[in-house]
Amino acid sequence: MYIAIVQEAKHKQDFGAAEELFQCLLEELHLKPTMKDNKGRAKIAEKSIIAFQKSIATLIRYSPNPQRALNYACYFLREIKEPYRDESTENRILINIIYVYSRSSDEKHLVDGLDFINEGLARGLAQGHASRFNARRGSDNRENVFVNVCKPLLTHNRLHIADNGTSLELLQ
Repeated sequence: MYIAIVQEAKHKQDFGAAEELFQCLLEELHLKPTMKDNKGRAKIAEKSIIAFQKSIATLIRYSPNPQRALNYACYFLREIKEPYRDESTENRILINIIYVYSRSSDEKHLVDGLDFINEGLARGLAQGHASRFNARRGSDNRENVFVNVCKPLLTHNRLHIADNGTSLELLQ
């Protein structure tokens, strides 16, 4: 189901169809009988967890506007618990929110997006980016993704991430 959501949201740019598929995924995950673990508790298949996490992150990244992306992010933060929710998915969603804000042409969004960048900095998503970037140049690590996604908003606001990765500084 995740692949179909990516196909609709990213490749076909049909966000409505992607949302419908996501609703189907939610129904499937809710109605799907689960296996029991050795203590009699419901056991959720790892592939179902991963499919949900990737799907909601995809919907956020390819949302047609920041408000729609925020609606999905708020749903995730308010309604979703472990095992579907984890720190890695929270960080991916934050990065995708920044991505959506960076694509906006609305001045308010280009400024408001800085709040999300500051949240990422508080989470440590850019710590060590200067030294590690050179060591792992071209790799697909979370720090590089975060820093690269932030660039349009930072450039627009004449800012950059401090060398220690914990704050923003004015460009000189």
